[in-house]
Amino acid sequence: MPLNPSDKPGEPRARKAQPHRAVDRVTQILDAVVTVPGMLLSEVARAIGVPRSSVHAYLRGLVANGRLADDGSCYFIGPALFGLARVGALLPIGLVSHADLIAVHEEARLTVRLAVPMADRVVPIAEVGAGGVAALPAEPHVPPLLLATAGGMALLAARPSAECEGFLQRRAADERGQVNEFLRDLIQIRRTRIATRPSDAGTQLALGTAVRNHAGVVVAALAVEGDAAHVAARSVGLGKLLLRHVDAWAMR
Repeated sequence: MPLNPSDKPGEPRARKAQPHRAVDRVTQILDAVVTVPGMLLSEVARAIGVPRSSVHAYLRGLVANGRLADDGSCYFIGPALFGLARVGALLPIGLVSHADLIAVHEEARLTVRLAVPMADRVVPIAEVGAGGVAALPAEPHVPPLLLATAGGMALLAARPSAECEGFLQRRAADERGQVNEFLRDLIQIRRTRIATRPSDAGTQLALGTAVRNHAGVVVAALAVEGDAAHVAARSVGLGKLLLRHVDAWAMR
């Protein structure tokens, strides 16, 4: 029989990929938890149409290897997946470059961060400070919640209203303070496209905005952060700076 031109002597011909029941089940579970973080065992089982007893074994295995995490009853994306997200978080080619981040830093004279959304969190992928561009390490750890950062708040405000409301309704009790603060500022964030969030016990202040591609799809968040008094005094100008840069990127 003639060899396919792509075949190599001594190597078996590649077979067409086939579904695998266990892999399909794991994928369904991960998709469910990414879509609705904080699901109960019963909710995961109902979402994928599998008995609780079967799902429980998969969930425990995913928690053991860090793909999921749990608080005793609810399941969330685990640190191992956030590490993979950081490694694989490549924005569309030509949208944002290291030179772009350096340009924002040199103009703002503040720390600049680029992050991507994943489930209910925001995963930092690059940072520019006094030492230049630093790709953030890929070690597995849980990144901050969307509501805990200016960039995350901007990403959340950019979502459709129904999706945003559903996300807020699913927040845990210990996030109610952040939810209330976000709702207080939501109209202004949507009007100005700029979110503001203090950190480090109020000594630092960050401004963030959503990054969109040429099709208008939100793909990341850009934020600047520095001394709270300094950033507050420059907040109007810094907001215009952020929007000018991300709007130029979206035209590429």
